[in-house]
Amino acid sequence: MAVRSDRILGTWFLAATGTVTLNEQQRPFATHGIMTFTRDGGVVERAERRVEAGIGVWEAGDEEDEFRVMFYRLREKLTVNVPTSLPASLEVSQVFGAIERVRSTIRFTSDDAFAGTSSGDTLDDAAVLIQGGPTFQATVSGSRLRLIRQP
Repeated sequence: MAVRSDRILGTWFLAATGTVTLNEQQRPFATHGIMTFTRDGGVVERAERRVEAGIGVWEAGDEEDEFRVMFYRLREKLTVNVPTSLPASLEVSQVFGAIERVRSTIRFTSDDAFAGTSSGDTLDDAAVLIQGGPTFQATVSGSRLRLIRQP
């Protein structure tokens, strides 16, 4: 039995830990984020320490209480030019860097929590996999955002 779509709808706090691999070097990471799931299968994600947000899709998985998520994050290359004399202001320029593709398989652990695995890879501007580009593997968990009423 697939996951009921109304079960996932709404906004969730996320936590992820894992490893990033770049130039055959691995390093651990931990991050937090917020993800919103829409009725029509859309996903919007925002993770800490990121300039860019992720936008994607979700669908029911093959097993009971399972769902899959895929989203893309358009990464920017930011350059800050520091002025050599004052008074002047910093100049920031941005250009397209790459596309980060994140794919997850997640299972509900209760009505208000889920856990699963995620992987990410790097694509060029034509959505072709960049061999040797940054990749990651992570475990993820989520808890439903609940309204806390104002006193």
